Amino acid sequence: MFHFAVVEDNCNDLLQFEKCLDRYSKESKKSIQYSDFSDGMTFLNQYIPRYDIIFLDISMPKIDGMTIARQIREKDKQVMLVFTTCMAQYAINGYEVRAMDFILKPILYPSFSLKLDRYIRCLEAEQNQSLVIPQGSGWKRLYINQIYYLEVIQHHIYFYSSEGTYKCSSSLKKMEQLLKGCSFSKCNSCYLVNLRHVQEVKKDSILVAGHELQMSRRNRKNFMMDLTRFSL
Repeated sequence: MFHFAVVEDNCNDLLQFEKCLDRYSKESKKSIQYSDFSDGMTFLNQYIPRYDIIFLDISMPKIDGMTIARQIREKDKQVMLVFTTCMAQYAINGYEVRAMDFILKPILYPSFSLKLDRYIRCLEAEQNQSLVIPQGSGWKRLYINQIYYLEVIQHHIYFYSSEGTYKCSSSLKKMEQLLKGCSFSKCNSCYLVNLRHVQEVKKDSILVAGHELQMSRRNRKNFMMDLTRFSL
């Protein structure tokens, strides 16, 4: 499932965009959900980092697409940004916000579908590179390769990462499922470790990004097998 946001103030352009998305989803058999916003300020005020792609109209009243993109980048460094515009020169500053591309209006399905094919391939290649967790009234996107390890304490999961420590209500079993295939392994019933950050293995413990974690006899064999496969 991919979730897109379409920020477009022109009703006709928005309708054409949605028709193209619906047709692409049907023909490609890709599961696509999209949310549309006719006002940039409303989009910003409601924003949480849960979209895979944001399609931004550059020319809008009150607040333009480039300004929106700059503010989005302060909250979400990973989401893919694609500008829509009537004139290509308006998108030349897209490098400032690491925009993926721009789409010229009026939107024509043949060229649109080719571009979307490329975006989807990029998303599929990166689908396991981030994790979004609830934080108070908002959300936090963590890059998976920046997570050192997870610890469960009384029905809460603590994420220890290069960006800091974050907590949310969940279970280690659920996190194992979410991070399956991302090179994580349990060294005991309390810790799920990112194998890329293991610095040293001792008799009864491991060193992960400067943190010493206890390793149980029960988990040692599987953990060492996972670490060996990761290192090959």
